[in-house]
Amino acid sequence: MSVEQNQFLYTALGSDNDKDILKVNIFFTVEHLDLIESLEIGNIIRIQRLNVTGVPRSGDLSDERKNILSKVDFEHKNTSFVVFSSDMNSDYSPLISTSETYSFNAKDREIIERMRKDWNNTLRETWESYFKEKKIPIQSCTSIENLKANQFVCVLTKVIDKTISIASSKKATLILWDGTGDDMSFAAGSSENEQPLIGNTIQCHTWNEEIIRQCEEDINVGMWVYICGAKTNIYQEILELKLFKTSAVRVMEEDSPQVKLVLKNYREKIRAFAGNTLNDGIKGSDEEDENEDNILETPLKKTRRNSTEEDENEDNIDETVYENVIVTDTPYPHIPITTIEDVKAASNQVPNKFKIHVSLVQHIPLNILDFTRILCINDGCGKTSQYRDENVNPDLITCLHCGSGSHVFIYLFKLIVKDQTGELPIIFYYEATKFLNLHPTNLYIDKKSLGHIEDKMNFLKKPRVSFDLCIQSYYEEGKEETLENIKYQAFDTKLLISEKTNKKK
Repeated sequence: MSVEQNQFLYTALGSDNDKDILKVNIFFTVEHLDLIESLEIGNIIRIQRLNVTGVPRSGDLSDERKNILSKVDFEHKNTSFVVFSSDMNSDYSPLISTSETYSFNAKDREIIERMRKDWNNTLRETWESYFKEKKIPIQSCTSIENLKANQFVCVLTKVIDKTISIASSKKATLILWDGTGDDMSFAAGSSENEQPLIGNTIQCHTWNEEIIRQCEEDINVGMWVYICGAKTNIYQEILELKLFKTSAVRVMEEDSPQVKLVLKNYREKIRAFAGNTLNDGIKGSDEEDENEDNILETPLKKTRRNSTEEDENEDNIDETVYENVIVTDTPYPHIPITTIEDVKAASNQVPNKFKIHVSLVQHIPLNILDFTRILCINDGCGKTSQYRDENVNPDLITCLHCGSGSHVFIYLFKLIVKDQTGELPIIFYYEATKFLNLHPTNLYIDKKSLGHIEDKMNFLKKPRVSFDLCIQSYYEEGKEETLENIKYQAFDTKLLISEKTNKKK
């Protein structure tokens, strides 16, 4: 499902018999959002000015090619949309109406009576059974990295955290992951030594009683779920999903073809970033694909192991040659070093600043091409967006939030660092320009800057290379002030790596 700027698209499936499906693409603006969100399965809908765009082909009920395609645009002045209840005991007053001139007549009453009888006697059971058994086409799902604001979407994801909260009203929140994107995440309950998952996450909220009950009783951390009819929303500059009574949530088996395909794509992404040295650690044949446990548990561990082995053998360089190289410069030589263990122990003192001495484990995104993003400078926006296609004309890159072409490039990436006491992800944002001593650009086009950054990252990964790094702790904006929402950002640190240093033998 996709939308034009400032317009939503909602796809509904309807029927008045036990054989045919009418697929209706409904285009609307925020003015009619409450109307769409209030729709329930079984509602009887009278649409005026419905445009049929495709006729059905032969096939059985489960064949989507048999769907009758149609669309309706609420913005057209002659469009009307009237909703009635399917309850046999309800009167004939519309639940919802977008028409100021609609007049209920005897023909409408006759049709509604027939549809109510059909729905309650046979159609409810027929269609509920159909949707329960219906195979989910994976191509209908939107990946987390491709989600944009103001869409109704379907997603296939793994639940990595779940909370049920009660404030002014009861709310369920799921944190979802599907292996796309280049962020780093930990599943709820992970130990400090457990390996992270590579990929973006998104929070999914619902206040609907039935879906909350489903989250409490049927959905646990670690399960895969298919969610349809979720709306993407931006709250306090963070993209999230919201579920309504029209949304559907279904638990998926781990060995289902759809989940296997998601995991297969995840494996291929890890291979592409880490190189063929992962082939011995990540299964590749269809027969071996049946056991996916290692794929989700150790992707970073495998890249670390193999990259370390490569570095140790690279040109037979003596590791000790890098042991005393001064890699970074900070204006605080008098500040003592704090261990990562002590940084984490200071979680009750946020915000705070520290100087740590660490080595680089990995960078996120794994693809250095994605170290920069665009920052919209259009009045009233000021949000960041990703860009990923080197074939796109730079003049055509636009903000994913407002559509503006006015932007500047900024850095946004993480370095996973470690010392003898633990590991810590460090965010590099505005201070990354000082750290790299390079202005942010479109790295898909600026190959020179890309090469410089690649050289610096490769050097930092070498054995025995360690460096000072100034960091500050803070709570993630818009989140509760809890332990899991503490983030760390670099500041006042500059890399001293030059081409000469990087090639030192």
